Amino acid sequence: MKLINTAEAAVSLGVSERRVRQLITEEKLKAQKVGRDYAIQEGDLKLVVARKPGRPPKAQSAQTTTSEAAIARNGRPGRKKVGKK
Repeated sequence: MKLINTAEAAVSLGVSERRVRQLITEEKLKAQKVGRDYAIQEGDLKLVVARKPGRPPKAQSAQTTTSEAAIARNGRPGRKKVGKK
């Protein structure tokens, strides 16, 4: 198999070199340290190609529900409706 460096892997994956190094650190991409850089087998890129891009969606929390209720009640989050005197 052909060995590539982090720059070539980044181009192949469509991400930054920093993200490639992060994938290596998180052990989602296999690599061997060679001097200051990493050597990655081209076939190992398949391990991360199938991943979903971006961040996973946040789970709804009680705080979000409370904020949504406040908006519905008052029109703005975090403020109480004040009546005229």
